Amino acid sequence: ADESRETVDAAYNAIRRQYKDIILTEIDGKEAEEIDSALRGMYDAYESIYNLVIYPIGSASAFETELQGYIDSFINSDDALSLFLDD
Repeated sequence: ADESRETVDAAYNAIRRQYKDIILTEIDGKEAEEIDSALRGMYDAYESIYNLVIYPIGSASAFETELQGYIDSFINSDDALSLFLDD
């Protein structure tokens, strides 16, 4: 509620630039593939959340249901990614 359209768009654009830099990195191996898959899943969920919030359609309950699905996908991908980042 404290965010404006401009701050949301600025954060989104910064994340898109960082995501592009990461996915253009070419590293081979099973672990790299799993990290890539988790990161892509996390980004896809984030992008879906952004689009839903910026361009909402449908009823409030449909919005809530769809948003929760994207949040769950984001969390699942984040959990998968954290397996590679934790010590």
